[in-house]
Amino acid sequence: MKTFVRLIRRYVLAAVGIVLLLLFSGVAVLGWLGWQEGCRLPQREYSSSEIADSIGATACRRI
Repeated sequence: MKTFVRLIRRYVLAAVGIVLLLLFSGVAVLGWLGWQEGCRLPQREYSSSEIADSIGATACRRI
């Protein structure tokens, strides 16, 4: 009976280990993809006056 319990424990621990490995690798891949996309896209900061001018310009064009 001890060997059966040891065998079951080994399989349960292996299953838990595999689930944890897949979970951490999935989180790592998502983090890496997010970092890659963030570095690839150009970032520009807009001032509030530029945003306001753009809103005014597009509103006038529609009228």
